[in-house]
This record gives sequence, C-alpha cells and structure tokens, in this order.
Amino acid sequence: MSTNAVRVSCRRRADASLPPSPAVSLSRDRLLALQKTHRQADAARVLGISLTAIKNACRKLGLGSWPYSRVSAPAE
Repeated sequence: MSTNAVRVSCRRRADASLPPSPAVSLSRDRLLALQKTHRQADAARVLGISLTAIKNACRKLGLGSWPYSRVSAPAE
C-alpha cells in the first residue's frame, strides 16, 4: 500500500529558547518535481528538513533512490 503524502516532524532543538520548527507535509508529486531540479541535499535544505528525513519520506512514498547528478567541471 502506497500513501500519497507523508508528514515529517522536526526534532526538538537542544536550545529550548528557540521556537520549534513546523512539520512539513511532503507529497509524492512534490518530491518527484524536486528530483528533477535539485540534488538530494539541496532539496532537503529547500524543504527545511534533514537529508535523513527526506530519504525516509521517499522510502515511505515508495520512490526509488534519488537520481545521481554529476557536476561537470568548468570548461577552460
């Protein structure tokens, strides 16, 4: 059974004086769109969640591994 959306809650911060981060709701379509335009670490940063959280969300939604992207060296 595959779900269409996953809710990712951020961990509590060590510094209790800071407000907690809001939970992020991720849909399968949103993650597929991010896979086309961002590297996995950049997508996690854009969403405001950790890399581990985005990997777990992909697994729960039944998505395969994030596409590999190679950064090409600048032409001289």
